[in-house]
Amino acid sequence: MNQFIQTDNSAPQAPSISPQCQNCGANLGYNPDKLGLFCEMCQAVTKIEARPAGRFPISELSNASQPRWVETRVFECQNCGAKEVVPGHEMSNTCAFCGSSTVVPSDDIPGLKPNAVIPFRVSKEKAIEAVTKWAKKKLFAPSRFKKNVVPKDVDGVYNPAFMFDATTTTRYNGVLSRTETTTSFVNGRSVVSTRTVRIPISGTHNGTFTNIMIQACDEIKQTELNKIQPFDNQNISEFNDAFLFGYVAGQHKRDGMACWGQARSDIEKRIQQEVLRQHPGCTVVSFNAQTNYNTASYRYTLIPIYVGHFTYRNKLFNFYINGDTGRITGKTPVSPLRVSALVGGIVAVVGGILALAIWLLLR
Repeated sequence: MNQFIQTDNSAPQAPSISPQCQNCGANLGYNPDKLGLFCEMCQAVTKIEARPAGRFPISELSNASQPRWVETRVFECQNCGAKEVVPGHEMSNTCAFCGSSTVVPSDDIPGLKPNAVIPFRVSKEKAIEAVTKWAKKKLFAPSRFKKNVVPKDVDGVYNPAFMFDATTTTRYNGVLSRTETTTSFVNGRSVVSTRTVRIPISGTHNGTFTNIMIQACDEIKQTELNKIQPFDNQNISEFNDAFLFGYVAGQHKRDGMACWGQARSDIEKRIQQEVLRQHPGCTVVSFNAQTNYNTASYRYTLIPIYVGHFTYRNKLFNFYINGDTGRITGKTPVSPLRVSALVGGIVAVVGGILALAIWLLLR
């Protein structure tokens, strides 16, 4: 049986919470404002026990005995190919990523079960309100678009991602270069000379890295995920499928070890940056490093994201909203006239400054 690091010795188990209200029998859905299951009929709230999520050692990533999804269904979009995991009692009628209604059941095995989740803490209504205000503040967006901003097909999706922690010891050596400028006087005139100085470096770097988040599916790019970070790491809970009621969860497509490889690459880039930060103004000639991972662990986590789009002149402009903090990224249409006006204004200001400088020199 798998064991968490620094937690109990049992694999994550979802509490047996009924999707029906025990008071009136109506369907329940997770409500971010209530932080629990909410009944629209009788307004009853069922609190969800949120326990801190443990971590698995990296060696468990390739372990076939890891917990798998049970009592869930996988739906595949015939338009864009996205796959979504929903609780067994729910149906997925439209694709959260492209809005297509051609979503059909898939026979694929759902795959690795998450052991952690960051629950939605921003409601859909608040997300729509926030992204509407965000779009209206876009400097280069056309006025007609701003006056009629309507976010469409906004859906809450739990995005699959691996979050890695590691402690490292890195031994490094290399050569940096720095340009030095000196001024001397020759025959009463100042002479400026430059020379390149080479600086050998070597040493040991000890690092601690937490919650390195790597995207595990293709529908949302890593760059987009980075733009809406950070998520509140204090809200990472042990996986409980009650948080999924009323939402869908994306299925991971990237292998966990592949994600770990990307995380290692990111960690080692950070190490190099931290070392070089000690030598400001220098250029790297060569840099060699050997990093040893003293500890390494992961949490396979569902990340809350609202996915939606704007429509303008028959074009779609996607946006993503952090369902935990409300942070937004995405695209809006651009008005060529507004861009031209800004560029023209900058050119005019620069031209005016140059003209003034020339006039002062010729006085």
